[in-house]
Amino acid sequence: MESKKYLIFIRHGERKDRVGEKVLLHPCDPELTEKGKKYCCECGKELKNELKKLNIDLNRVKLLSSPFFRALQTSKEFLNGLNLPQTIYIDNNLCEYFFEKEFKDQNPFEFLSIISNEKKEISLYKNEMKDCKLILLNSYELLPKKVEIREDVVKRLKNYIPQLKKDLYEDKENDAYILVTHACPIHIICDIFNYPKQYENDSKIAFAQYFIFNVNKNDKNEFEVNTIL
Repeated sequence: MESKKYLIFIRHGERKDRVGEKVLLHPCDPELTEKGKKYCCECGKELKNELKKLNIDLNRVKLLSSPFFRALQTSKEFLNGLNLPQTIYIDNNLCEYFFEKEFKDQNPFEFLSIISNEKKEISLYKNEMKDCKLILLNSYELLPKKVEIREDVVKRLKNYIPQLKKDLYEDKENDAYILVTHACPIHIICDIFNYPKQYENDSKIAFAQYFIFNVNKNDKNEFEVNTIL
């Protein structure tokens, strides 16, 4: 009998610039508030209980994250709450929506801490991530090269999701993928998966909110996705 498979999408925690706190890193790659980090850890503990209810073996869970620093911090704190090893797989398909108002002509290779850290010392980034094992799943070349419109994000996620479901279903070592990303991608993914609750806009998805979906194959050997939470 095949194991049940699950996709769990998480929005990153509370970011400093959204509550008027001083951002220490690049303004396009802000860090979490201390309150946000603590809340993510608490949500990780809550998620652990939800996974137990679904009989998901925590040793068969893999966490994938957007390369943005707030997503990496969120991943770390959720893993703490789940009491899992600090192994984070960087999946650039999960990156933020590069919309004009915030990003303008910014080059992600210049402002993302995970990339610029390879060129110069960033003490905050290094201190936060020193105990984490970061594994790059795919090239940074996947990051958008210019400002996107929403239809661009929809297109890249519609290209990504079928492969993600296939990878999960064929993964013999893991029964669940936890994916830490951003409000816009989650909003679009909820639409793709026909999530029962309709969100007016991205901001209605709360910081550290998570969504659980079950992935199955039907009689036609097609993937079906059902909402759990």
